Order: sequence, then structure tokens, then C-alpha cells
Amino acid sequence: MKPFFVPSHLHVVISGLMMASRCHLLLRFLKQIRRNREEEAKLMANVPGWEVGTWYGEPIYKTLPTDTLIEPIFHEYFAHAAPSDTEKRLFFRLWT
Repeated sequence: MKPFFVPSHLHVVISGLMMASRCHLLLRFLKQIRRNREEEAKLMANVPGWEVGTWYGEPIYKTLPTDTLIEPIFHEYFAHAAPSDTEKRLFFRLWT
């Protein structure tokens, strides 16, 4: 039996697919963060002095530049999701 080998040009194709998959996941992540910010703005619209992404106008992370992405913890990321969806994601994450 002849040994199996992958032609050298195939890794270029596969790496392109993997890169596209990562980009897709990143876009989904960023869209969810955007939805969370919009939901916070709607939820806190009637609270005087509230600014989205701050604690009553005070920045939460004072030592970081304003354009730095801080990845939210699990429960912050799913804050506005249905509890059943959050539980499904949590248990899926624990078992994978």
C-alpha cells in the first residue's frame, strides 16, 4: 500500500477555510456585543445619568485606552438571553 500524503497546495486551501471560519465566529461575537450594548441602552434609557458602557458616567476600566476590547465574562455575554439558552450554552461549554 502506498503511503498517503497531502499535496502541499492543499494546506493553503484548508488554511483559507479555517481563516474564514475564525472570521465568521469573530463577527458573530462582535454582533452579539453590539446587541448587548443596544439592549443596555434601551433598558437603561429612563435612568438619569446613565451612559452605556459606564457606571453612571464613570469608565469601568480607567487604565485602558477607550478603544480596547475587553472580552466579557460568560454571564455578561449572555446577560440579555433567555435563561434556558444561557444554561444550554453553559453546560455545552463545560462538557467540550
